[in-house]
Amino acid sequence: PRGPPRIKDAEHVGPPPGIPFLEAYANSTASSLLLLLMDTCGVRDSDADHAAAHLGKAIGIANLLRGTHAHSAQRRCYLPADVQARHGASTEDVYRARPTEEVRNAVHEVASVAKAHLDSARAMEPRLQKAGVDGGKTAKTVLLPAVGVG
Repeated sequence: PRGPPRIKDAEHVGPPPGIPFLEAYANSTASSLLLLLMDTCGVRDSDADHAAAHLGKAIGIANLLRGTHAHSAQRRCYLPADVQARHGASTEDVYRARPTEEVRNAVHEVASVAKAHLDSARAMEPRLQKAGVDGGKTAKTVLLPAVGVG
């Protein structure tokens, strides 16, 4: 399928084949928005772009996980097929909102991928000092979703 990510998403049937699909989806949606914000704010720096790409992947994957219940009501599942198979999870259990141990383990694996991207984005913070004309202040503002709370 060709076209914007939303159209590709609408054309996709069944769970994605693997985590790379989720990462590509998140990269073409959430990461693209962060990169657009960077560019709009005048930040043109490869480290800032790299951090934004990782943060966007983390946000995009987390958003897909957060929407699992709503998606399941539409018989859509974003837990990758290979992850489900590895944990013995059933797509039907996801559709029926059955939080089995296998489904929880599959969700945990996908959430761990999102966390790894978040950690990568956070680790790049020291390199943002040279991003933009303001010592990285604007880049850090755009990347505020990476800041932990609580």
